[in-house]
Amino acid sequence: MRINRREFCTAVAATTLTGPSAFASKQDRSVLPQNVAQKIDGVYAYAAHSVAAGEEIAFHVSASHAYRFSLVRLGSHYLDSSGDGVLVFEQSRRAAPHPIHPGSCVVVTNVPELPKSFSVSLWVRPFRIDGPRQSLLSHSRDDVPKGWDLAIDEGKIVLTGWGMKLVTKKQVIKNRDWQHIAASITPTQAVLWHDGSEVARLAWSPDMRQPRGVPMRLAASGRGDRNGHFLDGDLAAVMILPGAVEEQAIGKLFESQALSLPKELSPLAHWTFHEEVGETVADATGKGHDGLIINRATWMIGGPSFDAAQVDRFDKDYAPTRDPRRGHGLRFSADDLYDCQWPVAHRVKIPADAASGFYCGRFHYEDDNGKTLEHNYTFVVKAPAIKTEPAPILVLAATKTWRAYNWFPFSRNLPHGRHPWGQGNARNLNPGHKLPSYCLYRDHSAGQPTYQVGLNLPMPAGDPYRTYRGQELWGQWVANERLVHHWLDRHEYDYEVVTDFDLDADAGVLDGRKTLFIVGHSEYWSDAAYQAVDAFLKRGGNLVVLSANTMFWRVDMHRPGIMGCRKFPRGMLGSAWTRPGEVYHGPDKDRGGLMRFSGNPAWKVVGMETAGWGRDFLPYTVTHADHPFFHEPHEVGLKEGDTFGFFGDGTGMVGHEYDVRPSVLVGATKTMPPGYEDVADPPGMTVLAACLSDRKIIDYHANENLAADNPSGAISEILYWERPEGGRVFNIGSVSGPWGLHDDNHVSLLVRNVLHHFGHSE
Repeated sequence: MRINRREFCTAVAATTLTGPSAFASKQDRSVLPQNVAQKIDGVYAYAAHSVAAGEEIAFHVSASHAYRFSLVRLGSHYLDSSGDGVLVFEQSRRAAPHPIHPGSCVVVTNVPELPKSFSVSLWVRPFRIDGPRQSLLSHSRDDVPKGWDLAIDEGKIVLTGWGMKLVTKKQVIKNRDWQHIAASITPTQAVLWHDGSEVARLAWSPDMRQPRGVPMRLAASGRGDRNGHFLDGDLAAVMILPGAVEEQAIGKLFESQALSLPKELSPLAHWTFHEEVGETVADATGKGHDGLIINRATWMIGGPSFDAAQVDRFDKDYAPTRDPRRGHGLRFSADDLYDCQWPVAHRVKIPADAASGFYCGRFHYEDDNGKTLEHNYTFVVKAPAIKTEPAPILVLAATKTWRAYNWFPFSRNLPHGRHPWGQGNARNLNPGHKLPSYCLYRDHSAGQPTYQVGLNLPMPAGDPYRTYRGQELWGQWVANERLVHHWLDRHEYDYEVVTDFDLDADAGVLDGRKTLFIVGHSEYWSDAAYQAVDAFLKRGGNLVVLSANTMFWRVDMHRPGIMGCRKFPRGMLGSAWTRPGEVYHGPDKDRGGLMRFSGNPAWKVVGMETAGWGRDFLPYTVTHADHPFFHEPHEVGLKEGDTFGFFGDGTGMVGHEYDVRPSVLVGATKTMPPGYEDVADPPGMTVLAACLSDRKIIDYHANENLAADNPSGAISEILYWERPEGGRVFNIGSVSGPWGLHDDNHVSLLVRNVLHHFGHSE
């Protein structure tokens, strides 16, 4: 069951009242420690993804060098900035560096009073066992002798406290496996347990005074007055117990797999992670030792009793809330970062008469070698909020895809001009610092799958001059999409631009429109945005798609500043460590992963699904030359079997990623997944052209990387579809559709004819 918009708003309101506000009533946020700071070398900025004309946009900036700021509207010269329209001319600013504070943990400021003898029990699944110490549960800071810290270090369990140290003689920690760790601490001895067995014992006589004013931390400990020594891994069922727990109780805790608590045990504090959403971790004892999550640790991964690999990826009936063996865990990463929290350096009011489109905050500076470098942040200017007559054409910017591909948000700045932007040449080159570099195509540094990305970080993937995969001209993000704007300007169509985040937040942006353009690489979609487009078509709207891999991955936008996405299978660029049981989203507990397995398949709205990808760029072949779109009102000049769709250099426009009708994927699938045997082309479809190739494609399972034979011979199609439910769809199923529209006169005439039939005049 999906959460509808009204239910979601109610849920958000309830979360606000029972989450952070409840936490604040019991604990003082002002005493919460920051994470250890990391410096940033260069100039970086972030801002909103869109702003309405007449309103203000704020740029948050960190600058280790003096710089010059300007704000421009991206112009028609897409290879450089010479055609840009300047709204704010260069302003000089002094250097004003600001650090980042990565790393997730839980901080408890209402620390439980501990007796002279106490015990600790928890479950952990580490994602690394080498490298720096990883604290599991602590009440300490490393510059104060009081307090204690239970940690893992180089595969060993380590208990330190009051100037003393107990460590297992050998490596007992297993990487990426759940395991139970317990420690009992008395004034005369300390004992460590691993998976129900004693593994170390030490006679000691410490001064067991607890440090005052020091919080308790889960998945971290104190580095001075800051959070550090972060865990890269998962925690479950963390508790503190009075007295030295006996071997029998330790055995019961291990056997319970965090699903139950032995009746004879009465914890002083117990964090079960049953919330599965939000910023707070409740103390299950009811004694108020609640914790605040720092840097958005990841929910919905299951606990020690749960084998996420055993969930059938095609099971439509599995529900996490009905699984008695799922349990609860919380995932932490030392590089978690979702909001830089930099101050605002520039506020710019966009003129009320500013044209809708792509704009850019631009930053220039000279590095230590005197070389001029540039940082760009692209955003969308929307029509004024009070505009009464919406433009008939609305163009959707694939901003979620820009965020998904945001490799290395702190990658080195470059000189002005076009630069390749693959993972290999976008690497973080800030010397001496290991900065966050995960995105929806890169795991966290210790290998945790990326299930969420932050929106309040720099976005070099949105730079208008980033090309892709070594291409000198072609790019799949801003550089690609803005070609549609140039074409619409050239033919004097009345249009406006919004982001897919805007559509997600308010389906009303489609009201009063005749036609919606989905362009570029519009890959990441929420349920709300999908349903908004479906409803728009049912009302008689028109859809022009110049995109591929469209509506492929499900995302959730239920938490401010966060985009959640759970990729599976790994053959579709999901993480090697993602399991089917982990693809369920926290806010609504519904399945994520591919949209076609999450209840909202792309083909039911746009008519096509992803067929694959490739670096060779091929043309289309006309398959329905007598269709009116080829003749009215403009004669396109193509006959049956003609090829068309070329860039200016003669390269075909079908490349990188491309889409086909569902029947093509079904024909390439030996056995359809259970529950999907009835997938077929709906009525009303006409294939106007196809890209013919013997290249293999993915099957409907989407678990084989371009491994399926393709009897149809088509790897991409141009489709016109009169939907039985209402609405008309014209779809050029190629990521490079915008470039073909811009460069190829046949494609241009074809789309002009489509818009004529959709009721638009030039």
